[in-house]
Amino acid sequence: MSRNEPDSGDALYSGYSLHFKSLDPALYAENKAGLETPLEALRLRLDLALIARHAKGPDLLDFPIGTGRIYPHLMERFTVHGYDICEPYIAEARAAHPEIAERFQVNSFERLDRSRRFDNVVSLRTLDGIKNLDAVLPNVAAILKPGGRWLFTLALPDAEVAGFERRLEAAGLRLAALERYDIHATSRAMGPRAARLYGYWRALIARGWVPYWAFRLVDRLFARRGTGFFVAERAQEAK
Repeated sequence: MSRNEPDSGDALYSGYSLHFKSLDPALYAENKAGLETPLEALRLRLDLALIARHAKGPDLLDFPIGTGRIYPHLMERFTVHGYDICEPYIAEARAAHPEIAERFQVNSFERLDRSRRFDNVVSLRTLDGIKNLDAVLPNVAAILKPGGRWLFTLALPDAEVAGFERRLEAAGLRLAALERYDIHATSRAMGPRAARLYGYWRALIARGWVPYWAFRLVDRLFARRGTGFFVAERAQEAK
């Protein structure tokens, strides 16, 4: 189901999904304000650079759209669609872009409307909070066109990538690329010394003293400590 999902199905959702399904309006405003910082502006540029490098095809689904930090930057290149379990996020997207309001739909990873397929699906900073990925992977595979790509982030150690790749294959997906980036996403796992140094770095960023080229350089130097940007591709259908 894609709209007005009944409470009787809530057992299917992870706690992460339930949080956003019933998101308090005050928290919605707080989440949006928390992304309007110099650090988040720099992280967004890293995201967009990777999406530009790996996405292919004319249409793209931003899933979840969240507060709308990704999709507005992609509308010139792609026919953009957006899914989210959070109704306030969808309502804001429709209000901001009434000319394409029908492209934004309430939808969840666990109970996904499979009626439409896309060339690209982008899911950033979400899957780490969804525990039952083996139920989610086939759902996303089902909404990809043959050869379509799912671009997502997952804080997965190198030692666990091979096992996860087998889980992707079981869902009909092939791991086409994996890049490490965005050391901020994994900064909580840093040791005390590294965390202290990173704290100084964050303070410089917060003051607006770090240009994007320097931020990107540092991120590349320590990319092995970062989260994973995965590109999973759906197999071409047999002719």
